[in-house]
Amino acid sequence: MEFKKKLLLINVQELLFYAGMVSLSFIAVILGETGMDGTAVGAAMSGISVVSMLTPPLFGMLADKIGVRKTFCIALTGASIVWFFVPLSVSVKLGTLPLTVVLLLSGTFFRASHESLMDSWLMKIQDSEPSFNYSNTRKYGSLGYAAMAALSTPLAALLGTGAVFWLMPLFLIPILFLASRIGDPGPAVGKTAPSKAKGEKLQLGRLFHSYDLMTYFACAIFMLMPFSGSGIQLQYLVGDIMGDKSMVGLLAGIKAGAEFFCFLLVPKVQKRVKPSVLICLVFGYYACEAFLLSTAHSIWVVIALMLSSGVAFAFMISTVINYIHSKAPEGLSSTVVTVNGAIMGVAGIIANNVCGILRDAAGVRTGYLVVGTVGICAVGLFILFQVLGKRLRKTA
Repeated sequence: MEFKKKLLLINVQELLFYAGMVSLSFIAVILGETGMDGTAVGAAMSGISVVSMLTPPLFGMLADKIGVRKTFCIALTGASIVWFFVPLSVSVKLGTLPLTVVLLLSGTFFRASHESLMDSWLMKIQDSEPSFNYSNTRKYGSLGYAAMAALSTPLAALLGTGAVFWLMPLFLIPILFLASRIGDPGPAVGKTAPSKAKGEKLQLGRLFHSYDLMTYFACAIFMLMPFSGSGIQLQYLVGDIMGDKSMVGLLAGIKAGAEFFCFLLVPKVQKRVKPSVLICLVFGYYACEAFLLSTAHSIWVVIALMLSSGVAFAFMISTVINYIHSKAPEGLSSTVVTVNGAIMGVAGIIANNVCGILRDAAGVRTGYLVVGTVGICAVGLFILFQVLGKRLRKTA
């Protein structure tokens, strides 16, 4: 197939995929609808984060064995099947435990690796096709998410929050069809396709020999805390300001809309600024954003910060994915990208627990202050590791 036609299919698939992912903004909301208090919701979100931490590397290793496209399709199908039943479970309890919690945990086993697998797939396409750029396609994901997030607010108001969770199953068949037409990525330019003997080991220990990867992952756990904490905090902050949480979906759409336009600029900026510098800037922004949200008493301030947050996210996701993919040992690129997804899960566990406890004890704004402080300190540590790394390479 001519690559221009294939690119159209890739862009449409990206749009539909992220349109179906809009339900992620409503996980904390639907947990609250089961009657759980703030601490219980925080604990459930932490449980989801534990699953999000453990499963992506498993799917990443599977992708490096059988192919990233096939693994992505397996994961998406599994999650869509479970997600279909989430809206039907809100009033059902297994003893004292809402069935919704069980389904969200089960669905997360498959769903947690979706974005990482998609990113890995796109990066492999970028390696094999010089005219393809990750950021140029990723912007369609933001467009799909923005459009569906804007529609999700009236959809949730009309049919209930649970209806948003049917979007992923709705888009499953079109996405699987497009995936079959797009096919597997070819070998990287200038390289032959790697041949793997049956039963060949991936040699995961090679990951630990990369100074850049290990120091990034160690710092990212804490640099991501302001970003991860906002997932559960935003609905409570909006409720505190407006007395109504229905704006959450619209805010997610505003943020994703800003991402779309910023993705157009990312490739140009990345040519001029080193990835390590961009990483420090975007994570430094998220720490500052947390401080500003802790003082926000107007929804217009929150909207303005969601716009700037969308800009930062476009740079963060594109820069981080390109950075870790470039540092990945041969044959372990999918594993490395999904390990990054697991790191986000670890950050989510810590942030959700800290924010949940602080929210019930001292209010929603205290959590923002704490994760912001942790985030800015972690950025400083990452800068220190970068300086040490340069000195080590000079003396080697």
